[in-house]
Amino acid sequence: AQQPFAKIGDLVELAFFYYIYVNPKILGFKSLQPRQAPRRCAQPEKTRMKKFVFLILQIISIFGCSKQNGLEEKFINSDRDCWVIYAQNQPNYTFWRFNKNKTADNLLRNSDGKLETFNTDGDLIIGPENWKVSSDSILTWGMHKYDVINANKNVIVLMAEEKETHKQLHLFLIKENKMTLRKGVYYFEQKRLKNKTKYLSK
Repeated sequence: AQQPFAKIGDLVELAFFYYIYVNPKILGFKSLQPRQAPRRCAQPEKTRMKKFVFLILQIISIFGCSKQNGLEEKFINSDRDCWVIYAQNQPNYTFWRFNKNKTADNLLRNSDGKLETFNTDGDLIIGPENWKVSSDSILTWGMHKYDVINANKNVIVLMAEEKETHKQLHLFLIKENKMTLRKGVYYFEQKRLKNKTKYLSK
């Protein structure tokens, strides 16, 4: 599990050190370094505290966003790979490419065996779909919402809920080179039919 604020205390301490020792006049604190001339006036205590609190909030915001972008970056594909997506309730799989601009394209192999963008099929519009990951690890992909259960650079596990049965379903995203040829459902169906005895439970 990610801990986006694991080192926030260090950042707060660093900011406090900077404004007191390096640039004290921003907050109105007295510097511990020698000065040529003393300050003639000091800002009110409330003003100094407001500036310091504002600084801390900025650090939390920036540090938290950078960690969240790290999770989203795990979804983004390069020009050489894509995601093979298996759904728990479907026997087949689909190919998708998650782009850096927060869109996702459906892919299909052409007659030459190469994956190409396949976002429309006649009147059916498949993609592109917009996507994003929220701060609490919820993937919004088109009109659907998924919990990000686990994610690394090669495998992502998502969880959703069926609207009618409210059963939990899982999606598995496996990163694969575009040139890798994968066997389809028909191959495995025929394999089972030809070797029935090998699949009998003992």
